[in-house]
Amino acid sequence: MKQWGVGTMMYGGDNDDFFPDNTIKGNKPGWAGQHTSWVSETTARFWEKYIMPQKFDSTKRKKDRGHVIFCPSDEWHREADLWRNNANQYPILTGYFWLPHRDLGSWGYNVNGLEAKANKGTAGWHSRKKINQPVSPGTPSQIPTLIDRIQGFGSFGGGKLRMSNWYTDSGGKSIPTANHPTGPKGEPPGGNFLMTDGHVEWFKLNQIEVGSNGGSWQCIYKIPVE
Repeated sequence: MKQWGVGTMMYGGDNDDFFPDNTIKGNKPGWAGQHTSWVSETTARFWEKYIMPQKFDSTKRKKDRGHVIFCPSDEWHREADLWRNNANQYPILTGYFWLPHRDLGSWGYNVNGLEAKANKGTAGWHSRKKINQPVSPGTPSQIPTLIDRIQGFGSFGGGKLRMSNWYTDSGGKSIPTANHPTGPKGEPPGGNFLMTDGHVEWFKLNQIEVGSNGGSWQCIYKIPVE
């Protein structure tokens, strides 16, 4: 995860403080980054130059545990990565949540109005384009860019998150949906958060709220910020 922090700072230094653009579609529809883990061709090129190429494997072998684009504990997105049919199929997956420079219309980023509530929400977490872009509350050093995927199935209503399942079925296998799935039901104890200034913090699961969702998928990454 620290490699991502170093790579992001280097990219920003070469590109007028911008994050890689997840809204660019290239010359084909659907190439923009979506949700919290699917990223655009521009972001994949950022990986290739500043972190590590995510090479396409036509033999459909999962990425190894040392592949820094995926958390070593990730199972679900290593499986989903095999869905790609060729090296130039975008968007593509990472094994983390990667938040910056996204189109707010592509996913449920405004769950419970959080993206719009600058005084207590996640305002700017997904839409900010520049590394030092002001945020409220907090400062850029308190806002995450890359996060261990705390992801599973459930519902959110009345300000309350209710998780129902931390596994999903694919290819006849039951696969844990979150990184670090060490709990008795496949839930993680918490996750690592890479902040914009490059430092990493661990937060316990009971400290974190839902950050965005779509259907029954719940993505949990809203940490407390003052």
